[in-house]
Amino acid sequence: NYILTPKEEKDKEELQERKYKFLKGEMPTEEEKYIKKRLDKKLSVEEEFPICAWIVCIEGARKGQSYNIIEEKNYIGKDDTMSIQVLGDEEIRDIRDTVIAFDMRNLTGTLLGGECKGFIRLNGNTVYESAKLESGDIIDIGKSKFMYMCFADYHKW
Repeated sequence: NYILTPKEEKDKEELQERKYKFLKGEMPTEEEKYIKKRLDKKLSVEEEFPICAWIVCIEGARKGQSYNIIEEKNYIGKDDTMSIQVLGDEEIRDIRDTVIAFDMRNLTGTLLGGECKGFIRLNGNTVYESAKLESGDIIDIGKSKFMYMCFADYHKW
């Protein structure tokens, strides 16, 4: 028979205690630990969606700033309720100036011209209906120009 050292005995008791607490539901799950850590750092605990694409301001008030496109309709405007808030360009409307949708099933981005309240150009051409987006496309929003880059060209979730 092997005799445990005092430290081994203590470790064994602690392990049994943790197992007991876990089985009783008193131990936090990994998700609960993650949420607590995020809240302690004053970070958001809302569901996070994977990035599908970006638009990068290449000309205008926010030159060099990138904005994440996620799977769904991405509403672009100046108001803080928009999924993408672009400040500094007075010609961009507050609400739903531009709408970009990303479909994860088909791995495609679409500029929804019919849903946009602003006057939108894609590669210099006015968009009145839907237009498929390709990496490198230039979208004029207000006085600003944005380049569209599809992350799905490089990585599949």
